[in-house]
Amino acid sequence: MPLITREDGVSFAVYTYRETLSSKNLSMLRREAMIISRENGQFARFFPLSGGEVEAVFSRDQGYLLGELIWQHFGNPIDLIYCEALPDGENAILVVVRGGSVYLDAELPIINLADEFISLISGENQYQIYVYGNVPLAESATDEKFGFDEMLVESFMELDAPVFPTIEVDEAFKLLPIDEALAGFKTPTSAPVKAIIAVVIIAAVGYVGWKIVSPKPEPVVTTSGGAPILQPPQQNTASNPYAAYQGQLISPSPGDIIITAMQDVQLLLTIPGWTPSNMTYKDNALTFDLKTAGGDLGLLLSWVRDNQVELQAATGKAVLVFPLALPNRAAPTVMYNLRDTVASLYDTLKRVIPDTAPTLGTTASFGNFRQTTLTISFSGVAPATLVLLAKELQTYPVVLQTFSLSIDEGVLSGSMELQILGA
Repeated sequence: MPLITREDGVSFAVYTYRETLSSKNLSMLRREAMIISRENGQFARFFPLSGGEVEAVFSRDQGYLLGELIWQHFGNPIDLIYCEALPDGENAILVVVRGGSVYLDAELPIINLADEFISLISGENQYQIYVYGNVPLAESATDEKFGFDEMLVESFMELDAPVFPTIEVDEAFKLLPIDEALAGFKTPTSAPVKAIIAVVIIAAVGYVGWKIVSPKPEPVVTTSGGAPILQPPQQNTASNPYAAYQGQLISPSPGDIIITAMQDVQLLLTIPGWTPSNMTYKDNALTFDLKTAGGDLGLLLSWVRDNQVELQAATGKAVLVFPLALPNRAAPTVMYNLRDTVASLYDTLKRVIPDTAPTLGTTASFGNFRQTTLTISFSGVAPATLVLLAKELQTYPVVLQTFSLSIDEGVLSGSMELQILGA
């Protein structure tokens, strides 16, 4: 449920959607927030972060942000895990803060908590952990309870009393209708505008003076075979902290690759006397194994020439290679929460291919983004089903790592591995 209502009638929002936006352009912030709210709820709150960014929180229901209130109650540590068993004995509140931001705020069945704890073992966080009641989390692992590696734990405390029934609400953490939340949001300023301008001018003048009187850097000297080579001094260039993230996602869209593969399957099914049996995606090319169905090599060679495909022939078998010349995607301008993306993609896969059982791999951190792999296996599907999946994938921050098929008279079985990126 998206709300937890306390006995005194106060409602708290959980399962909130969170995204980091730029506050440097308030009109752009407003546009992005309004777009996000259409899918994630008309109640919101905005919190300024460092570097001109803002954390935007959205919910379909109005209430107080339980994650922020719990975090504030424990003194806003950089990394926090709070787990409290509820009186029904079946559910618990779980709040996780990672790197100074609320990562998870939820009411979950106690039997599912261990899965959430396992998902937190990646990274270098050092959690302050607080638990209350009979929850499957202990300072040291047992047969019945999960325990984090000591390198991930700053402190561990079992509380004598629950926090949720008595936690004080704070109007600063109450979700508001989005128009009201946007109207009340102000970018932080540390000084009056005139003072800022003065500081900038003074700094600029000082920098120019320093450049005039400072000695010029000497060329760097290296050697090659004993002979000196003069190199000009290296210039400092401003680096993009999200370059690595964007670099992976400007590759061709997985959806485009899958759609192209399905078009090629349908094309190969039209070759007289030959039929495709297998396909693999590798090195930006689609490779198909063909088996003979009474056709001769001369007919196949004629088809290959007409369609400008690379052919590798063997006894009773042919291998066709289709190089891909797909356009790259535009560099992404938004980084979504990895956990939310995985959950949404999982639901999409189950909807499009109900019999699939996606397998989630380990999560790795790369500076300011994380990535994980999702492996999808399927059996007995039509090309149209994979085309539908391809269209669904177009909006996700994913990279197609591997893709293989076995083909039986147009019926497809196989697997694909997706690399999912996010914050």
